[in-house]
Amino acid sequence: KSDYDKALDYYFQALNLSKNLNNKSFIAGHYNSIGLAYTYKGETKSGLNYLLKSLEISKEIKDEKSSAVTMDFIGYTYYLMGKYPEALSYLTKSLEINRKLGDKIRIIDNLRNIGEVKTKTNNFKDAENCFNEALKTSEELGHLHGIETNHEALSKLYEKSGQSNLALVHYKKYIATRDSFNTIENEKKQLATEMNYEFDKK
Repeated sequence: KSDYDKALDYYFQALNLSKNLNNKSFIAGHYNSIGLAYTYKGETKSGLNYLLKSLEISKEIKDEKSSAVTMDFIGYTYYLMGKYPEALSYLTKSLEINRKLGDKIRIIDNLRNIGEVKTKTNNFKDAENCFNEALKTSEELGHLHGIETNHEALSKLYEKSGQSNLALVHYKKYIATRDSFNTIENEKKQLATEMNYEFDKK
């Protein structure tokens, strides 16, 4: 069994428990996780089906934050399916809600995903604007993952649009940020291991 299959087994068990408790917020969350697992597994049609179920419940219980998260995932799933107008529709709605809520990390994700769709459909200027706004917000927050992924996205965009000098500039920044991000993550893991070792000795 793949990791996704194992995750799906767990999510379906959790879903049944939440249904027995009639906890709609949890049910929506589990549908979301199931949908994403199917999408990542490559079964986008099943993924979309569960994500739409999740969105329906989130809207019913007026949970704007969860609705925005699920809309972003639906948009991403449509993007993988090559259905770009549908992808943009959901991603744009998600962005509108996240701007209203002031959720900057989610705004970064929305902008990057919209930029990916715009790149795919050769709307290079729109894509560039999305990636640059996401990059600027990431830098303001010190959000290394956002800085990394948006430099990578800009590098691919400039390569596709024939601006090789700019592509190289952003590629180098992407690599530098990725290495920095990996170093910090490795240091965190090392520290956690050392702390556990000290704890175990006691």
